[in-house]
Amino acid sequence: MVLLAGCGHASANPRSDGDTPSSTGVSPSNRGESEAPAVIHSVAVGHNYVRLPVPSADLTSSHRVDGDTIVALADQGAFTGEVYPVISTDDGGAWVINGPRFERSGVAGGSGGLVNHITASASHAQLAWGRFGHNVWTRAPASRHWRVTIIDSVRRAWTVGDQLFVSAGYLHRPRVEYVSIDDGVSWHPLQTGPR
Repeated sequence: MVLLAGCGHASANPRSDGDTPSSTGVSPSNRGESEAPAVIHSVAVGHNYVRLPVPSADLTSSHRVDGDTIVALADQGAFTGEVYPVISTDDGGAWVINGPRFERSGVAGGSGGLVNHITASASHAQLAWGRFGHNVWTRAPASRHWRVTIIDSVRRAWTVGDQLFVSAGYLHRPRVEYVSIDDGVSWHPLQTGPR
């Protein structure tokens, strides 16, 4: 995987079928075939971030993982224009950056990697995404590394038990829903359909 300098956006294409996401969504493929969407694989992002403290005023989209552990996104105040995952293990008393920069406006295509939601599965896997963004970020509970998956035009993402789900596709284009049962390492298509 190649990271653009100062950006945090992946330029590698983790699609297992070799196609790049099209401007009309993840299906049909860029070759113009009407084949079913393929399994998409994520790319691990190196553990090269600093666990800096973050004021709670700079946070949005928080989610209680378990007990006193809460995850959130730092994207306000000093972080305006950038998005970082943060974690608190003392019920919101202290927050630290817990991953790479997800987005930086105005660099490497701006908000193509839009991230403004974060949640966690029952097994504590973290899932970060943004409506109509192109990057889905995941972190397994025991992992120090975040993973990024390029899925064109994410409409929403959610968890059910230990499973992670993503719905993608533009309006008036086929919709594709994916499920990950391995904390975001791979995404398997569930269904396609109209809007």
